[in-house]
Amino acid sequence: MKNFITKHIMAFFTAFLFLTTTVYAEPSIELIPGTPNANNETEISVRLKNHTEYAEVLKASGTAFTLEFSEGVTIADVTSPFFDTFVNQFNAVQNGPEPGSYTVPDGFPAPLVTNDDGITKTMVAAARCMPTSESNDLMIVKVIATQNGTVTLKPTTLTNASAGYVEPTKIDVLVGSDSTKNSNDPDAYPVLIGSDLGDIVTNVVPYGGGGLDTDGDGLLDSVETNTGIYVDANNTGTDPNNPDTDGDGMNDGDEVAAGHNPLLKLGDADGSGSVNIFDALIVAEYIAGIKTESELAGFSAADADCSGNINIFDALIIAEYLAGISDLNCSK
Repeated sequence: MKNFITKHIMAFFTAFLFLTTTVYAEPSIELIPGTPNANNETEISVRLKNHTEYAEVLKASGTAFTLEFSEGVTIADVTSPFFDTFVNQFNAVQNGPEPGSYTVPDGFPAPLVTNDDGITKTMVAAARCMPTSESNDLMIVKVIATQNGTVTLKPTTLTNASAGYVEPTKIDVLVGSDSTKNSNDPDAYPVLIGSDLGDIVTNVVPYGGGGLDTDGDGLLDSVETNTGIYVDANNTGTDPNNPDTDGDGMNDGDEVAAGHNPLLKLGDADGSGSVNIFDALIVAEYIAGIKTESELAGFSAADADCSGNINIFDALIIAEYLAGISDLNCSK
């Protein structure tokens, strides 16, 4: 009976193997806070995530978003290594205008614009005509925190009736430029991150504030020892400046709370460092009684749905991830 079950499980996952193709993660944005200085100032990187997988074809060329601040947090400055000055962008292009020869048109002094509505909110917009930076940091936002608080990035909602926005309308967050298409092609400027982007939140604290969580992943810096070895919830071995040390799309704090090793990618049952068809097969073998717990190097990561048990659903979730049907996270 065991061999019969095993053969059918193996046949099922072999079929999934043929469905599996290279699936790029969609570009997204993350907020990475630095350490507050003695003036209670914290620099937050507004960073493109997964953009490098598209960078050869899709160059980010325009962005618009809103930053909201909780009580006790105010904005001090916004700079950008990505959206450089128009002069620098034009002069950086091979065979472009001679250095210093480009004159910025009246009314367009810079490609980066911020618009504050007081203390609680800042709208940011920027355009980029030529590549000038290899950095994935869209912006560097400097805030002042006089108490523990949050900074939230969300799509901008426009309400200007004279501009055609009669009803409140969310606009796209990031637009690209496809270098393989003519500029008149309607697909030349694809939407990389749309108006359906959910709220992205990071924590900020005053200088010397207790319980510092620099990367906002739910783990205090004091337990993120950055050793690369997970011991327990008080010595996680994770990077205090990276909310997802193993890069599996799940925050370190969420993985620890679910009883997972945050240094193992969710679904990496064999502990190889990547999730592949062998992980699904190993889980299937464990379910069939062929493999034991000690033979699963990534035993905690094999619990792909974070249910607390390893069963056929974990094998299915891993297979669906490999086929590009779903992501690996604890909401399955």
